[in-house]
Amino acid sequence: IFLVTGFVLPLLLLRRARRKRLQKFATQLPNALDMIVRSLRAGHPATVAIGLVAREMPDPIGTEFGIVSDEITFGLSIEQAVRKLSQRVGFEGLHLLSVSLSIQSKTGGNLTEILANLSSVLRERQKLRMKIRALSSEGRVSAW
Repeated sequence: IFLVTGFVLPLLLLRRARRKRLQKFATQLPNALDMIVRSLRAGHPATVAIGLVAREMPDPIGTEFGIVSDEITFGLSIEQAVRKLSQRVGFEGLHLLSVSLSIQSKTGGNLTEILANLSSVLRERQKLRMKIRALSSEGRVSAW
């Protein structure tokens, strides 16, 4: 029994920590995108805007964007660095960001508008998830 507990408990703790980190990431990503949009509108290049997010935002998004900034400095394109971030973190909002950046780089378009719209979409999705959670919590509580 101790062997099973010693094996299962750390896995459960890791899963819980990962879920909390992803929730924090989901909360912070729209704010990070807004910061990038403001920086781009102020005339800064996208690489500087990503570096700003890395410096100004708390963990986990600040740390992850710091890695993206380093990868860009070492020669990766923004699209490649964000794609690696998306694969590393596993959050669907980052996949949307990666696809948006890829399409924008190939077809052109207003990056600030794309990122502002993505930020808005992510916020609305988060509000909807919270609303669903609140509505379903009543049923879960009454089931006890």
